[in-house]
Amino acid sequence: MMAKANQETKVVDDASNWNSAKRYSDSKIMAILESIDRHEMTAQFGFSNLEDAVKNNQMEKSKLDYLKFQGFKFLVARLLQLISNSDFAIVNNKTEFKKWVKKLEIIDKSIIPTIEDDVSNGKILLPDYYVDVLSITQKIKSKLNLPLNKNNLIFMNKADYDPMEAKKRLMEESGAIPE
Repeated sequence: MMAKANQETKVVDDASNWNSAKRYSDSKIMAILESIDRHEMTAQFGFSNLEDAVKNNQMEKSKLDYLKFQGFKFLVARLLQLISNSDFAIVNNKTEFKKWVKKLEIIDKSIIPTIEDDVSNGKILLPDYYVDVLSITQKIKSKLNLPLNKNNLIFMNKADYDPMEAKKRLMEESGAIPE
C-alpha cells in the first residue's frame, strides 16, 4: 500500500512541477519577451506602435529623444532581466550569456544624452552614436532566442517531451493501467 501511495505522490509532484514551470516560464520569460519587443520599438521610434507615432508626428525632437531614451533603458533592463531569469536553465551557451550581460551593462552606461533645459520637462538630445548602440543591442536581442529555445524555455522539443507518452507513464506509475 505504501508503494502505491508513493507512486501517487510522484504523479502529483510531476504534474505540480510542470505547472510551476509553465507559470514561471509565462511570467518570467514569455511576458518579458513580449515587453522587449515594445521597448525596442519605443527605443527606435519613440513609440511602441504606429498609431501613437502618427498622432504625435509633430512632437519636438528633444521630447521624442526622451521617449526613445526611456524605451532604450527599459529594453536593456528587460534583456538583462530575461538573461537573469533564464540563466539557470541554460545548459549550452553559458559563456555567451555572460558576454551578453557584460556588453549590455556597458551599453546601458554608454548612452549619455544632452540635457536640454530641465530634464523634468522630458527634453534631451540623444548622442549621434545612439543608433549604432541601439543596433548592437538589437543584435544581442536577436541572438537570445536561440539558446532560450534550444533549452526548451520558449518551445518544448516534441522529441524530448511527448505528452501522450508522459500521460501513459504517469498512468502506469499510479497503477491506473497495468504495465
